[in-house]
Amino acid sequence: AKLKEHSTKNTTAWLAVTIHHPPFTNGSLKQYFLPLVRKYKVDFMFVGHEHWAEYSNMDPSDVIKLEGDTGDVINDCPKGTDEILIKEEREHTFKKGEKLHQFVGGNSGTFLRHICPLKQQDGDLYFKNKQYNGIMSVEATSKEATINFHKTRDDIVYQIHVTNE
Repeated sequence: AKLKEHSTKNTTAWLAVTIHHPPFTNGSLKQYFLPLVRKYKVDFMFVGHEHWAEYSNMDPSDVIKLEGDTGDVINDCPKGTDEILIKEEREHTFKKGEKLHQFVGGNSGTFLRHICPLKQQDGDLYFKNKQYNGIMSVEATSKEATINFHKTRDDIVYQIHVTNE
């Protein structure tokens, strides 16, 4: 009800949700939650659960792959790998509505999980990192949102900009 309410307000610049499990990789969330956030044009999903930092996005028209429909291993990196960069750049800019953005900010306890092998998932993965126990910060105005993944307070490792023109 709240998503519907806020998605129809002219004063809502950005619509964001927080949820524990990442919808791009969780079967039941793909089936029930992803269609809901796409219907109401959610801009950002901030999620946890995984023990790494990750950014991925999905085109609003992409077909959602249900349980068992995910693809093959796309990077069979060696155990002990701390970072996977699918896109070489560490800074990206998008326009509002162009993508549904998923930010995973659960990189404490990184020794508990391996990031490899990397399997295909819904959306496009840009990076996955368990090397830094940093934080994620969000700065937003009505015209732009910037999400930073920090190694330390002053050391930004990845940066995503979304403009609202």
